[in-house]
Amino acid sequence: AVVSTQSTGGCHSDYTWWTRNVQEEYLSFDSDQFTHAGEVVSVSDPTECLDFGQFDRIGLWDCRSEPLSVADNHLAGFTRNGAVMLENRMCLDIYGSGGPKTGAKIQLWYCSVRDPVKGSPKQNQEFRYREAEQWIWNPPSEMCLTLVGGGGLRMLPCNLSRRDQRWAVKLAPWFGS
Repeated sequence: AVVSTQSTGGCHSDYTWWTRNVQEEYLSFDSDQFTHAGEVVSVSDPTECLDFGQFDRIGLWDCRSEPLSVADNHLAGFTRNGAVMLENRMCLDIYGSGGPKTGAKIQLWYCSVRDPVKGSPKQNQEFRYREAEQWIWNPPSEMCLTLVGGGGLRMLPCNLSRRDQRWAVKLAPWFGS
């Protein structure tokens, strides 16, 4: 996804050039590798969005009023191989050993698969965005990311009547261009 192909004052403003030549350890969020890339908005409270501001913690914070930048701590990418990956290659992860359990907490952790297309993430890092239901769904457990009291996040059985399990992905303006 190219934001601009122009150069200003000797500095590259080409997003793809930057990700491939300056910080190749960071993701490029190309649409051939991701199904969605943008800000994840709570349907039950549309002023609140997922925030990935701390190393291992994920929470809610006020949604952005301006477009997301490449390194924004609200930017999440849903990979074609089934993970929710951040620009620094950290992934959404269900906390705990022995596989996903009802009520499990959510954290950020090193991605089990570093490529957004090749390989399959471990079951605790496998997530799909089900656009019709607006779920962030973990197929192995058939549970959904759920907003709980106090702004916490847990994995609970999916239920269409629960607004606290519904999320909208506000695509980044440069995604897919």
